[in-house]
Amino acid sequence: AIDGSIYLLHSDGAVSKFLRGDPQPFEVRDVPDGFNEPVALAVDPESQSGVVYVADRGNQRVVVLGPDGSFHAQLRAEGAFDGLETLTVDEAAGRLYVFSSGQLYVARFSAPFAGPSP
Repeated sequence: AIDGSIYLLHSDGAVSKFLRGDPQPFEVRDVPDGFNEPVALAVDPESQSGVVYVADRGNQRVVVLGPDGSFHAQLRAEGAFDGLETLTVDEAAGRLYVFSSGQLYVARFSAPFAGPSP
C-alpha cells in the first residue's frame, strides 16, 4: 500500500514501512491474539492519518493500526469476514470496503476512528 510511504505486509503480520527507499519505524504491537493469516493491507493515499488497515482472515476481522504500528481497533462482522480477500479505505468518506468470499461489504465509520488514538 502507498500513501507517500510504502507498506509491505509479511505473512506473519509484520509490516515494513519505507519512505523514499529508506526503512521507517513501524512495529506492529498490542494486537489482541496476534495475526492469523493476514491477507491484505490498506492505507488511504489521500489521507495524512498514517492509519493502516489489515485484513486478518484467520481471525475474521480487520485490524486498525496507528501510524507507529500500535493497535487501535478491530472490526468484526458476523459471517461477513470469514473469507477475507482484500480491502481498501476512503477515510474522507468514512468508508471501509472489504471483499470477502466473493462479496463486497462497506463499513461506515467516523472520526476519531480514522485517526490515531487521542
